[in-house]
Amino acid sequence: MNYLNDNALKQGLIKLQKEMITKEDDAFEYWADEMVKLIKAYIKSGKVTVKPGINVNTTGGSGATTTEGIGTIS
Repeated sequence: MNYLNDNALKQGLIKLQKEMITKEDDAFEYWADEMVKLIKAYIKSGKVTVKPGINVNTTGGSGATTTEGIGTIS
């Protein structure tokens, strides 16, 4: 199962390639900046899942997670 947004990355890359056809001023800098944005957005589109039953220890006691936890990358 893929939790990353491949389609958004693909569309962003195509858009950037089209922009680069006519870009002349600061093209390398612009391309690098846009690639960084696309890669960061792609990584942040991921989903993190934590399974139930993971041991947890705190100063107040110990136990285990009871349900699945879902988070995002920020």
